[in-house]
Amino acid sequence: TTNCAAQGQELILLLFGAKWRAECKIFYPLMIDFFKLMAHQHKMECVYISNDRTLMEFKDIFVKMPFLSLPTGTVEIKNILAQQLKVNDLPVL
Repeated sequence: TTNCAAQGQELILLLFGAKWRAECKIFYPLMIDFFKLMAHQHKMECVYISNDRTLMEFKDIFVKMPFLSLPTGTVEIKNILAQQLKVNDLPVL
């Protein structure tokens, strides 16, 4: 699970995004490169919080990411996180 996989990490990044957003298409490759360089050195994990419109969109983009993600069916958790962290646009890290 995401919870187990993130244990022992010193830094957990939350990446809110969606495949359909042009800004996300630009940001994702940069974030993936950054993560690959820094993750092990800094005990860091990233959790992708999808705002994709369909499961197919999510799968299409997530397969390219070295990140964890919230499990499907966690819309309430995603909405609470987005509200508490004041996520108003995508992508947000």
